[in-house]
Order: sequence, then structure tokens, then C-alpha cells
Amino acid sequence: MKNKKILIIKFIFFFLIFSKSVYGNECNNKNDLKVGLLKDNFINYEPFLYYSLGNYSLINSLEFEINYVENNPEEFDIIFGEYYNLEKYSKFNLNYPQKINKFYKNNEITISGNILPLDLDTFILLSHQNISQLNLQELSNYYDSTKYTLGLNFINKKNLIDLFHYNLGNLKVDINNISVESNLNLYNKIYANLNKNIIYSNHNEIFESYQNKENVFTLFSDGILLYKNLKFNSFQLFPKNRYKWVDKDGLFIESEIIEPVSSFGFSAYVESSDYLGFICYLLEEDIRIKTFRNFNIQISPFSINEVKLIQNILPEDYLKVLEKKNKFIINNNSIIKKANTELLIDSITNDIDPTKFISSIEYLNQL
Repeated sequence: MKNKKILIIKFIFFFLIFSKSVYGNECNNKNDLKVGLLKDNFINYEPFLYYSLGNYSLINSLEFEINYVENNPEEFDIIFGEYYNLEKYSKFNLNYPQKINKFYKNNEITISGNILPLDLDTFILLSHQNISQLNLQELSNYYDSTKYTLGLNFINKKNLIDLFHYNLGNLKVDINNISVESNLNLYNKIYANLNKNIIYSNHNEIFESYQNKENVFTLFSDGILLYKNLKFNSFQLFPKNRYKWVDKDGLFIESEIIEPVSSFGFSAYVESSDYLGFICYLLEEDIRIKTFRNFNIQISPFSINEVKLIQNILPEDYLKVLEKKNKFIINNNSIIKKANTELLIDSITNDIDPTKFISSIEYLNQL
């Protein structure tokens, strides 16, 4: 009996050593880190990366450096940037450690290749006023004599396309669908009361406009709701068209359901499995919470599972969004062409006839 107990203890001991070797080391960096960052004219992720890499390097006795990526992606171990920008690089499969696979599985996110999303955004309107839920028609007719109706920007082309899809309610756009023209007309009406001083501003400038209460509503990614220094009185998912076109019946029907439509944002392009240690660190529960709470960069949770430690301080309506946001993800596997986004902007601002935009909208079918 005594020998049997000794054998069991030895088995447990060696099992733990083996488990640590197999799973723990997979999350260790084998070398110092050279990190690249894609330039972004909307959000500056550099302070966040310096802070996170600084802490990680102290814990693991590593050296690191961060530089902006120009035409030299092969020089970096990990490149950070927006998901759709990282897709231009060569993709290949990696063997991910159990910790990473488990994280994405728990949040019902499918990963493939060597690009790991770290952010899932959906659109919200934030307000310092207590305002009931609006649909897109009501927003287009909203008027305040002392404030702009809406603050948003046209500098983030990817967000503009995603927002357009968000309102259409389907991931593929039929150029003959009357919903396209209907939504463009509503955007055009909204533009009349838009805060045009911040149309081409970055995130910090838009946030300052929000704090100064220049707008009744300001457009943000939902991650803003977790920022610890945020003050607001109401929020809602960005409103959708009250009516939905049904081709088979040839008419509009009223649609009351508003689901969060999301897309991948800030992400990591990993060159080799040897450099997954820092990613494992960023995915730790307490590190994710600190990212959401301490940095005003709109990095958003994948699901309600990510905010269990703080869900008692979050609005009940936002918890409902987090329960659904990973169910409606826009496919980012398309190249967003600047010329086409400019056509969209021009049609909204009345610089061109919307029908000209519709005739050039084939690229949206790829989304």
C-alpha cells in the first residue's frame, strides 16, 4: 500500500512537470522581442504597447523594442495594428498553446492563421443626456438648437464601411437593393446636423468633443463604456433603419430588432510560435481588464465572459450587448479601397448623386 501511494505521488509530480513543460513553455518567449506597429491616424496604440511590454519584459527578463512598420514587416516578431490592415501580409498556420485556444473558444471566436484579434468592436452612441432609444429615422430628424446632433469621423475608412453594413443588416450588399439608397438618404439627413468640426479628427479629439458636450450623441466603439474615466447618462447601439426591404414581397416591413454587428479591431500578426508569450500575457483576465479600464483606446471585449470580474459595475444594457456581440461579426476578408470609401463619403455629403455611388458599390459584395 505504501509503495502504491509513493507511485501515485510520483505520477502526479511528473504529470505536473510534464504539463508545465508542454503547456507553460508554449507561452514563453524564447528570445527578446522586436515589435512593429502599423501607423494609425485615428488611435495611438503606442503608449499601451510600451506599458504592456515594459511590464512583460520585467517579469520575463527580456529586452524589447518597438518601431513603426514601413516596408519592412519581415524585421518584426509581432506586428500590431487593425485587423484589416494586417491581412495584407502573408498568412500561415501556427500551433497555438492551450491557453490561447481556450481563451478564444471560451469567447466563441474562431481563429485561423497567424493573425490574432484582440478587439471586437460594435458601434454605440454615447450621450450626456438621458435619451430614449432611437431608430435611424428618428436620429436623422433629431434637432437640438444648442448642440450638434452627432459627432463622428470620416478619417477611419474601415469604420465607415462597417457602419454602412451595420445599418443594412446584411453582410452582402445587392446593388439593386432599395435599402442601399434608403440608408444613404438617411445618412445624408444626419449629415446636416453633424459636428463638421471633428469629421477628420482622431479619437482623442472626438473624445474631447464628447467631454465638452458639443454633441447630443457621439459615436464610439463599445469599449469606451469600460474606460474608468468615462462619464455618461445614456448609450444605445447605433440605431438601424426602422424599415427593412423584403425583395420577395416588394415592400418595406417594420423591423424592431436591433442586434450588435461587430468587427475585429486591434490585432496581432505573429511571425512564429516562439513569440506567443506576450500574446498569452495580453490575454490574461486581469491584464484584459486593465486594458479596458485604464487605456482610452476603445479595445472592446469579445463577450460577457471577459468582464466577469467587473460586471457588477457595468450597465445592464451593456451586458446584454456583450452576450450577443460575438454572434454577428462582419467578415473582414476584403480589401477596403480608398476610392470607394470616398464615393460613400461624397454621397453622404451631397457632393455626388447617391445613384452614382450605388453603381460603383460592387466592392461591398466582397464583405
